[in-house]
Amino acid sequence: MDNKLISCASVDEVREALKDIKSEYIDKIVEIRDDINKLDKYKAGVDATNEALALKADASLVENSIHLKASSRDYEILKDRVDQLYHVKLDNEKYESLHKKIISGFEEMSKDIGLKSNIKDVCKLLDLKANTN
Repeated sequence: MDNKLISCASVDEVREALKDIKSEYIDKIVEIRDDINKLDKYKAGVDATNEALALKADASLVENSIHLKASSRDYEILKDRVDQLYHVKLDNEKYESLHKKIISGFEEMSKDIGLKSNIKDVCKLLDLKANTN
């Protein structure tokens, strides 16, 4: 029986071990409390949560929006119309380019005609010339 007592820890050793365990638990509890306090700072309050929820769409608004959504057929029709308008725009640009060329051609022709003598000037010049048989 003495051998069994020798291998057992003394009361002082048990007390020391309990103090160490208690100290470790206290340290761990302090760490957990600090972590909880840190998380508590990021926690949203009731007012902030209600404000955030007020900004979200409710089910009836979402349902109404879904009913207003264009179908794929509507999308195709709109796409075709946009393509047609694009081609009309290109045709308009060609028309405007040709129109500018024609206008500038008329202006040049008008300048050339303006530089040529008119019939009155020719008649006056002929009257001043001597008559020859």
